[in-house]
Amino acid sequence: MTSERIDDYVQDVFSNLMMRVNTCIPGQIVSYDRTSQTAEIQPVLKIKFVEKDPENLPIIKDVPVVYPGSGGYWLTFDLVPGDYVLLLFSQRSIGAWQTQGGIVDPSRRRKFHMSDAIALPGINPNPDVLSGLESGGMSIQNRDGSKYIKIKSTGQVNINGNLTVDP
Repeated sequence: MTSERIDDYVQDVFSNLMMRVNTCIPGQIVSYDRTSQTAEIQPVLKIKFVEKDPENLPIIKDVPVVYPGSGGYWLTFDLVPGDYVLLLFSQRSIGAWQTQGGIVDPSRRRKFHMSDAIALPGINPNPDVLSGLESGGMSIQNRDGSKYIKIKSTGQVNINGNLTVDP
């Protein structure tokens, strides 16, 4: 076997092995359970095999959803079918951690497996980018930017929507 053929063989083996390593990929919410804060998610990029047509990746079930928060405070929102997320794949099995919390032995040897996905909401393809993003501050807003709470870097707070005060 020539060195060129060996190189091609090694490249093919490496490529096939890397097809099984998941790092991150955009996905779309199929269903969301607000009680467990998990979702069923369809990866939106197909897998392509050599000499075969691209195929949909399987729907991933029981994916924990990340909400920003710390110190007892969280920013939460509803997820609906069709919303996009970024799927991150853990380098170790998250099953034991998900059920027990704390520092755990992952107990399974798998790495970067699709069943160890974590969903980060908020990614959008170009046709669905948000409108009315705040410059020089921050905002909480709906998709088209028509309803919002904006905090300007000057300290000014602008609200567009129905303001109610809970007792």
